[in-house]
Amino acid sequence: MVREWSADYGMLYGSVGLARVHSRQRLTVWRWDGDIEDAVLIVSELTTNAVSHGRVADLPMRLRLALLEDECLVIDVSDPVPAFPRFDEVIKAGPEDERGRGLHLMRQFGGEVTWFLQESGGKTVRALLQPREAQPFAAQ
Repeated sequence: MVREWSADYGMLYGSVGLARVHSRQRLTVWRWDGDIEDAVLIVSELTTNAVSHGRVADLPMRLRLALLEDECLVIDVSDPVPAFPRFDEVIKAGPEDERGRGLHLMRQFGGEVTWFLQESGGKTVRALLQPREAQPFAAQ
């Protein structure tokens, strides 16, 4: 890991906008070579999902951004709920499905989305984004 930043946010929808602002600032300062706006949109989707589905009274969510040596960006959003019901169904959702549209959108932007349990309790949903030069060529 080359760079890392994290912050805790209250489980409020207002925190989503704050997480977007902080993420855009951090990635700009780092001069990340990926699409910063796509990354910020993914942060927005993950934090919105955490507020919607992972809220526990008086417990925060955590946003973590990390740049790896190969310039891949790791976006982690952790919440206190130790489950992701039907992840396998939701991750395969398409744009017309009722659930999972945000995860579908993340995959369209090239994000690899996974999740795992935290040792301290709760879960982390992770998106991995490639820098621009590492993204596969899109046919016109």
